[in-house]
This record gives sequence, C-alpha cells and structure tokens, in this order.
Amino acid sequence: MLMAVTLLIGCSSEKSKEVKNVDLCEIINELPKDIKKAVTVNYGNKVKLPGITTNRMSQNKLEIKYYWQLNDALGKYNQVFVHISNPSGMILFQNDHGFCPQAGKGQFVKETYVVNIPNAAFGKEVSISIGLYSKEPNITLLDIISAEGALTDKSFMGALVEKVKL
Repeated sequence: MLMAVTLLIGCSSEKSKEVKNVDLCEIINELPKDIKKAVTVNYGNKVKLPGITTNRMSQNKLEIKYYWQLNDALGKYNQVFVHISNPSGMILFQNDHGFCPQAGKGQFVKETYVVNIPNAAFGKEVSISIGLYSKEPNITLLDIISAEGALTDKSFMGALVEKVKL
C-alpha cells in the first residue's frame, strides 16, 4: 500500500497553483445549507468531510470549497491530498495542502481554494478524490472508516467525492 501512495504523490502530473485565497481557512459555527455535494467521509475518527462545493469561475479557474468537522487532533496526519483525475484514474492536477492549523477539536472548517485548470483537463469530466496523510516519518494515509455519498477504492486512494465537467 505504501508503494501505491508513493506513486500517486510522487507522480509527474501537474500540480495546480493556488491563484487566490478567499478566507482560505475559516472556522464556522455550523455547516452551510448550500453545500453542493453532501458526503460524510470519516477519516480515522479524527475528522469528517461533510461536503464539497465546486464552482467553475472561468475557463481556466475552478473554485473548490472543502467543509470539515474536526473530531480529534490530527497529529501527524495534517496534510490533505486532492487529486483531480480523468475517468481512467490518471491525475491531471492536484490541490494538495496542509490542513487548517487554526482548527480545534469540535470545530467546523471551510477551506476555499481557486485553482488553475491545466489545458490537458479542458472539456473532460474529472473526479475529485480527497484523503489525509502524514509526511513524517514516512508517507502514510489516514484510514477511511466510512464514506457515505463517496466512493473508496485503493486504486485512487482516498475518497472519490465529486465529479465535475471542466
């Protein structure tokens, strides 16, 4: 399993550059009612992903909002990988980032990113897969305990939470 993780994280696919941060890491009192894609992905009983919202802002920009509920300290699993892949599973671009450092146990978090869409992804339907991992001392994934409204599969690592036409 570690070999597959290393291949995905070390792949040569294009890493999307962060263009704009809008309240990049916002602590919120409750989940908004307008989340576009509701899911309930439980990562190691430490954090849940209750939803994601995507919005195509222009031909080459995609806004992605991640909604989290922190149940326990993440410890070393403080990195989020976001793989945007074509239907065959090839990663076209990524939005990997550190988990909101200001978040505390029991809080809700909304992260907002605007990412560049590479030319290779234009016009394609893509899948967004999300997981948490540790860089220290070796790259290891935080196990997914359950995933309602999302698919899990060791071939794409993490939880496939959304499909978007670019």
